[in-house]
Amino acid sequence: MKIKVLIRAFYTFYVISILTGCVSSKIYNLFDDGSYKSEVLSDSIPISFRLGLSIINVKINGESFDFMVDTGAPNIISESLAEKLNLPLLGTSQASDIHGATEELEIVRLDTVTIGVSDFINTVALVSNLKNGPLGCLDIDGIIGSNLMRHAIWDFDFPKSLLRINAEATLVDTNNKNKYQSKIFVGVDGTPAIISKLNGMKVLNTTIDLGSNGGVEFSLKEYYKAKSKKLIEDENKGIGSSTYGIFSLGESESSYETNVKRLTIGDLELADQLVSFEGTRGKEIGMDFWKDYRLIINWFDRKLTLIPSLEKAEVKDNTQGFGLIWSNNNLYVSSLLIGSVFEKAGLELGDRIISINDADYSEVSLEDYCKFLANDFGLSDIEELSFEVIGGNGERRKIEIR
Repeated sequence: MKIKVLIRAFYTFYVISILTGCVSSKIYNLFDDGSYKSEVLSDSIPISFRLGLSIINVKINGESFDFMVDTGAPNIISESLAEKLNLPLLGTSQASDIHGATEELEIVRLDTVTIGVSDFINTVALVSNLKNGPLGCLDIDGIIGSNLMRHAIWDFDFPKSLLRINAEATLVDTNNKNKYQSKIFVGVDGTPAIISKLNGMKVLNTTIDLGSNGGVEFSLKEYYKAKSKKLIEDENKGIGSSTYGIFSLGESESSYETNVKRLTIGDLELADQLVSFEGTRGKEIGMDFWKDYRLIINWFDRKLTLIPSLEKAEVKDNTQGFGLIWSNNNLYVSSLLIGSVFEKAGLELGDRIISINDADYSEVSLEDYCKFLANDFGLSDIEELSFEVIGGNGERRKIEIR
């Protein structure tokens, strides 16, 4: 028997700089700053993918840097890049990630950010440590956020790994009969959101979150509401969390996955769509969903356009999964599906991994963890699986799965 293993590590770099208290209107207004300029009508910019997230090349002061694209956050640059560019400090702001963890971050001015042939002028960015912990696996210098993107129309052709940036809707070729549209709502920092529907139940403020490599993910509040209305019939229950925020890991809690009969985004209606429910804050649709679409976000007209790929990627079987997190050069079981072969074999939350199939994981550097994570730890469609673990009580155990 082949065992399908899902090593879950979802990144949701969702920063809400404008929703915390004690932030002045002057700071709020900084995220409106900026303009767009291009001498060419349109340009194709290659997109690369790391851990399922979109990476593009940008130029600042003539130097090239790798930035992740994140519609669920404002601009962010690494501490090392801010120091290198000697950027002037404008102030500070409280920032919160998807789990509610907060930090006080500096705000700096970016005179010109060049993406392809497009110049974004006079925008601002938060400064954060992007090299520490699992976030360092992305190896990025910054994040292009919605406060910059709102000054143009962004046309992501994810199946073709291409991005086009335009100033006018008339320049965007959407002459495709197989297209769907939705109204978007724009937050103070430019974050776009939609009203989605789960079996007809409205889910307000669903973030279009290109900074998450998860799929359709709602909070437990939506789960309990849908369950009370008998809109959810069968679901898989999990415990723990494998979600990383920019400042924190998710706390251990219940989670659910189910195939909903009908998910609606604007005039797009999907049948048997996998939806996850976890936590108390997040309502977002991430890259695991958008990767199969050409996604056009028009901040000016408040409109989202979706064109499905003719060849969708194969959907992974998530029903036998567990999650691993990395901390202080150790791997720990962070989530577990109730009733899975792993839970039945005795794997427990908090177990520290010593070995998997005789491969030594007793000490794992961040560099090695990043390599393993990119390759699902080499555990795809295996025949047999054995773990050696140390439990929370210090007991060493061997777990065999055949």
